[in-house]
Amino acid sequence: MSELPPITQEPIIHVDMTPNNDLPARIFRAYLENCNCKWEVSGLSESARLIYDKMNEAQEERKEILETAIRRLNPQCTCSRCTGIPDVYSCED
Repeated sequence: MSELPPITQEPIIHVDMTPNNDLPARIFRAYLENCNCKWEVSGLSESARLIYDKMNEAQEERKEILETAIRRLNPQCTCSRCTGIPDVYSCED
């Protein structure tokens, strides 16, 4: 079996599963954060890069879907604290 290339960050493997109204958002935010995990393909041949490029593209597609889902969970607020999506303000301000 060949060795996999490195990823840009370690994925989140634990989510606070406290049963409260914020649970769905915490799960989605963890998956959203994991969308930042990308395969580093520099130094690979073009043919070897192809599959990793496709997986990185799928991460971007997942990210867009998750951002939409998170916004729908709390449509009143779009701050980064509530959505996990980088923003310029917080509803706590």
